[in-house]
Amino acid sequence: MRIEIVPYNSIPYKHSLLIREEVLRKPLGMEITKGDVFDEDKHVHFVAIEEEYADGVNLNAVVGCVVLIPNYEPQTAKLRQMATLEQFRGKGYGKALVWQLEKYAKRKGMAKIVLNARHYAVDFYLKVGYQIRSEKFTEVGIDHFKMEKDLRA
Repeated sequence: MRIEIVPYNSIPYKHSLLIREEVLRKPLGMEITKGDVFDEDKHVHFVAIEEEYADGVNLNAVVGCVVLIPNYEPQTAKLRQMATLEQFRGKGYGKALVWQLEKYAKRKGMAKIVLNARHYAVDFYLKVGYQIRSEKFTEVGIDHFKMEKDLRA
C-alpha cells in the first residue's frame, strides 16, 4: 500500500471519482455532478494505491481516496470525500490516508482539520483523534456530525 497526492484530472484522480461515486453517491441514489467537483482543481487529492500483481505486472489499483481543502478557514483545512472500496476496509487504508492528509496539512501551516462525518463513520474518526463538535444534522439525506482535530496537540 502507498498513499500519493495526485494531480487534478489525472488518471488516478479520475479513478478516485469512480470510487467516490460508488461508495458515497450510489448508495444514496445519487451521482457525482459538476457541482460536486467544482473548485477541485484547487484541492489536494490523496489516493491509496494497492500494489497488486497479476502475471508479473504491477496493477497499482486506486482503492481509496480523500480530498483536502487547504485554508477552508484561516489555518483550518477541511477533509472531505473520504472513501475506500469495501473489500479494502479495515486494512489500514483509511488511517493511512488520514495520516498523510494530516501530515501534509501540518507542513502547510494548518492548525486544525474539520469535516462532516456520516453517522456510520464517526467511530472511525474518533479512533484517529477527531472530536465531535455538533449535534446531529442532515446532509444529502443522512445524519452527519461536525468533527475536528487540533493538529497542534
